[in-house]
Amino acid sequence: MTGIEYQVKTIRGCCQGDWNYLYCPATYDAKTIECIETEYFNTGSEYMVHDDDTDPEGPENITGYCVYVHEWTDDGIRKELANCIGCNPEDLVIYNIAGTYTSYKYEQA
Repeated sequence: MTGIEYQVKTIRGCCQGDWNYLYCPATYDAKTIECIETEYFNTGSEYMVHDDDTDPEGPENITGYCVYVHEWTDDGIRKELANCIGCNPEDLVIYNIAGTYTSYKYEQA
Protein backbone atom coordinates (compact mmCIF):
# COMPACT_ATOMS: atom_id res chain seq x y z
CA MET A 1 0.00 0.00 0.00
CA THR A 2 2.81 2.44 0.88
CA GLY A 3 5.47 0.90 -1.34
CA ILE A 4 7.73 0.29 1.64
CA GLU A 5 9.06 -3.22 2.18
CA TYR A 6 8.62 -4.51 5.75
CA GLN A 7 10.29 -7.23 7.78
CA VAL A 8 9.20 -9.27 10.82
CA LYS A 9 11.60 -9.73 13.72
CA THR A 10 11.15 -11.46 17.06
CA ILE A 11 12.14 -9.24 19.97
CA ARG A 12 12.85 -10.55 23.47
CA GLY A 13 13.00 -9.18 27.00
CA CYS A 14 14.49 -10.65 30.17
CA CYS A 15 12.09 -13.54 30.88
CA GLN A 16 11.06 -16.54 28.81
CA GLY A 17 7.59 -15.06 28.29
CA ASP A 18 8.93 -11.65 27.24
CA TRP A 19 8.76 -11.68 23.48
CA ASN A 20 6.78 -10.19 20.64
CA TYR A 21 6.87 -9.70 16.89
CA LEU A 22 8.15 -6.43 15.52
CA TYR A 23 6.93 -5.33 12.11
CA CYS A 24 9.24 -2.62 10.81
CA PRO A 25 10.66 -1.25 7.56
CA ALA A 26 13.18 -3.62 5.97
CA THR A 27 15.73 -0.79 6.07
CA TYR A 28 15.97 -0.98 9.90
CA ASP A 29 19.37 -2.37 10.84
CA ALA A 30 20.14 -4.64 13.81
CA LYS A 31 21.15 -1.72 16.06
CA THR A 32 17.84 0.10 15.46
CA ILE A 33 15.86 -3.07 16.18
CA GLU A 34 17.92 -3.63 19.35
CA CYS A 35 17.07 -0.09 20.55
CA ILE A 36 13.36 -0.68 19.89
CA GLU A 37 13.58 -3.99 21.78
CA THR A 38 15.28 -2.28 24.75
CA GLU A 39 12.61 0.43 24.92
CA TYR A 40 9.70 -1.98 24.39
CA PHE A 41 10.76 -4.22 27.29
CA ASN A 42 12.33 -1.35 29.30
CA THR A 43 15.63 -3.14 29.80
CA GLY A 44 17.78 0.00 29.53
CA SER A 45 18.85 2.39 32.28
CA GLU A 46 17.99 5.97 33.11
CA TYR A 47 20.60 8.49 34.18
CA MET A 48 20.15 11.99 35.56
CA VAL A 49 22.38 14.57 33.89
CA HIS A 50 23.53 17.60 35.87
CA ASP A 51 22.74 20.67 33.78
CA ASP A 52 24.08 23.55 35.87
CA ASP A 53 27.19 25.73 35.86
CA THR A 54 28.30 24.57 39.30
CA ASP A 55 29.61 21.10 40.12
CA PRO A 56 27.33 19.07 42.40
CA GLU A 57 28.73 18.13 45.80
CA GLY A 58 27.22 14.66 45.39
CA PRO A 59 24.45 12.75 43.63
CA GLU A 60 21.74 14.32 45.82
CA ASN A 61 22.65 17.76 44.39
CA ILE A 62 22.15 16.85 40.72
CA THR A 63 19.66 19.03 38.86
CA GLY A 64 18.91 18.71 35.19
CA TYR A 65 17.33 16.12 32.94
CA CYS A 66 17.21 12.35 32.45
CA VAL A 67 18.62 10.27 29.60
CA TYR A 68 17.50 6.72 28.73
CA VAL A 69 20.48 4.53 27.82
CA HIS A 70 20.21 1.38 25.70
CA GLU A 71 23.70 0.00 26.31
CA TRP A 72 24.50 -2.59 28.98
CA THR A 73 28.27 -2.47 29.47
CA ASP A 74 29.97 0.23 31.53
CA ASP A 75 31.97 1.36 28.50
CA GLY A 76 28.87 1.36 26.27
CA ILE A 77 26.84 3.32 28.83
CA ARG A 78 29.60 5.91 29.17
CA LYS A 79 29.89 6.32 25.38
CA GLU A 80 26.12 6.60 24.84
CA LEU A 81 25.73 9.14 27.65
CA ALA A 82 28.64 11.22 26.33
CA ASN A 83 27.12 11.15 22.84
CA CYS A 84 23.74 12.36 24.15
CA ILE A 85 25.27 15.10 26.28
CA GLY A 86 27.94 16.20 23.83
CA CYS A 87 31.10 15.58 25.85
CA ASN A 88 33.98 13.11 26.04
CA PRO A 89 33.28 9.80 27.80
CA GLU A 90 36.26 10.27 30.12
CA ASP A 91 34.85 13.62 31.33
CA LEU A 92 31.75 11.99 32.86
CA VAL A 93 31.35 11.45 36.59
CA ILE A 94 28.81 8.65 37.03
CA TYR A 95 27.14 7.76 40.33
CA ASN A 96 25.67 4.27 40.55
CA ILE A 97 23.17 3.23 43.21
CA ALA A 98 25.12 1.54 45.99
CA GLY A 99 22.10 0.50 48.05
CA THR A 100 18.96 1.70 49.75
CA TYR A 101 17.91 2.34 53.31
CA THR A 102 14.69 2.93 55.21
CA SER A 103 14.34 5.47 57.98
CA TYR A 104 11.43 5.45 60.41
CA LYS A 105 9.90 8.52 62.02
CA TYR A 106 7.96 7.99 65.25
CA GLU A 107 5.25 10.05 66.85
CA GLN A 108 3.31 9.64 70.08
CA ALA A 109 0.27 7.35 69.75
